Amino acid sequence: KMLCMHKATFLHFWDVLKREGGLENTNNLVVEEQVAMFLIIIGKTWDQRAICDRFQHTLETVNRHFRRVMRALASLAKHIKCPSVDDDMSPHIKNNRKYFPWFKDCVGAIDKTYVSAWEPVKKTVCFRGRKSIVTQNVMCTCNFNMEFTFVYYGWKGTANDSRVFRCMTRLDANFPWPSPSKYFLVDVGFFCTSGFIPPYQDERYHLQKYKGRGRTPTSIKGLFNYMHSSFR
Repeated sequence: KMLCMHKATFLHFWDVLKREGGLENTNNLVVEEQVAMFLIIIGKTWDQRAICDRFQHTLETVNRHFRRVMRALASLAKHIKCPSVDDDMSPHIKNNRKYFPWFKDCVGAIDKTYVSAWEPVKKTVCFRGRKSIVTQNVMCTCNFNMEFTFVYYGWKGTANDSRVFRCMTRLDANFPWPSPSKYFLVDVGFFCTSGFIPPYQDERYHLQKYKGRGRTPTSIKGLFNYMHSSFR
């Protein structure tokens, strides 16, 4: 419970970090303890001073080994296969008459989320979103196996979604473009262009707006928006 994973998973995790990530024992801490401190910090959101008290190490030691584990974990990215956006049709589409064959060429969805951020005081105004919280605007691409295929982060919380989207799809961003016959579902705030299908504008879109009697779609565009919202 403290490490937010089963014992067998933990043992396999630190073994992979040791073999593939280059994490090693030090004079003060073995790999298992380094990984345990790291998992508690990110899983329980403990600050490093609480870890000092729990593991009886100095703040400098905890901070140094937290960074070592983080670097080892980041180095594993090259060993992890990035999911393809051109895989065969997802069973989620093929086995659901609600979506097949209407969305048979869809390979995933793109949406943004706001992640809390820490920024210097002089930059907080730019990163303060609509709810007065300092955030980053993070754009994510996900397939129907619930795998992230692309993550674009670092933008200010006040950044417009369409601007982030334009930068995300530039050539230097290595965006995983779908093949010519495939496309992503995107929200109404994005562009309607090759490879991306948003809902119709000026039509009811969000599912909660259809709740209640007499609120079923009455037009082709309304029906498309209802199915689009449900699927995305």
